[in-house]
Amino acid sequence: MKKRIGIIFPLTLNGGVFQYALTVARCLLEYSHRFTYSIIHFAGEDPRPLLGKHYGEMPEVIIPQKTISLSRRIIHFLGLFLGIEPILISEIDAQLERAGIDLLIAPTPFSYEIPIKTPYLVFIPDLMHRYYPNFPEYRLLTRISRDVVYGYYAANAVTNIVESEQGADDLHKFFAINRAKIEVIPMIPPNYVYDYRQMDLEAATAIVKKYNLPEKFLFYPAQFWYHKNHLRLIQALAIIKRKFGTKISLVLVGNAGGHFQKNYQNVIAEIEKQQIKDQVIHLGYVSNQEIIALYKKSTALVFPSLIGPTSIPPLEAMVLGVPLACSHLFAAPQQIGEAGVLFNPFDVNEMAEKIYRLWQDDRLRAQLKKRGILRTAGLSPENYARQWEEVIEKSLAKLAS
Repeated sequence: MKKRIGIIFPLTLNGGVFQYALTVARCLLEYSHRFTYSIIHFAGEDPRPLLGKHYGEMPEVIIPQKTISLSRRIIHFLGLFLGIEPILISEIDAQLERAGIDLLIAPTPFSYEIPIKTPYLVFIPDLMHRYYPNFPEYRLLTRISRDVVYGYYAANAVTNIVESEQGADDLHKFFAINRAKIEVIPMIPPNYVYDYRQMDLEAATAIVKKYNLPEKFLFYPAQFWYHKNHLRLIQALAIIKRKFGTKISLVLVGNAGGHFQKNYQNVIAEIEKQQIKDQVIHLGYVSNQEIIALYKKSTALVFPSLIGPTSIPPLEAMVLGVPLACSHLFAAPQQIGEAGVLFNPFDVNEMAEKIYRLWQDDRLRAQLKKRGILRTAGLSPENYARQWEEVIEKSLAKLAS
């Protein structure tokens, strides 16, 4: 009888954690046949329609909102902080047992919310708060929460999943997790990249026509976190304008409200200060199809992020045949190889020189496009599912021993 694997989705169907869960689920549902699968999600946040033809009549487990009330979450966190085993194990585990879940896949340490005893694999996205404790997104409470929650769930997981060797090194270094409990599964782009991969330039032009974009532009898809380094990118474009007399257009997408509003306002102020308002276009939220069209239409991706270990946009660019200029930090050089121009994201002058070179050199861009496609040729949903299958098999063997 096939083992049943549960894939749990986060509380909200937005953001990187959800996109990661969706990618894992779609790849396994379409290409993995060793196991059966169930989707676990919160009431009112059913991700199954987004799985399209792949979910069919797949059984689901719905987590009632009351099981993650604020008071219960606080008690759960305090229990972990004090080193007490979770004391709120309730109907969640009973539901998973009734559904016959043998092993659970969690795309993050349960979003700080779920005390659970069912055996699980957990993806640890990064431990960048240990490298940048002074960044505004890593406030003291955030750092404490990450250390407590990530530390607990990493220690108690059957297997920890990371996306790079540096991710494994960080987990061992900062949380003393045995390397035998860590598996590296390099990330792939979201499924919509493969869905729209064959979009031609004519179709891309029609899709983004409403935005009235310049013929030539750099593309930077990123939320307005401080670590996305928009400010230095704006300064680099201003340097290019002054030093080389070249105005480079930049197209930004990403949410400017909520958590991101303050930094977005700082970016707008920097654009005005550097007097390049006519060069920067912010489109806000765009659809998945529009994202691919923007990649296809762009001259290059620019990615000055300060964190890692690796990142999704450079992968998207390489798969789609888009040249890129990228930060050289953490595992980015191993991820990108010779398929991109690398720069120090803290050095605005170096960033400016590298971006200008890429902007001006048609031959270089053509070379990088070919290298990116070759470098990512093995990054397919099929291969990704195969890697997950192998890790699931190993984890089930651990549980059986």
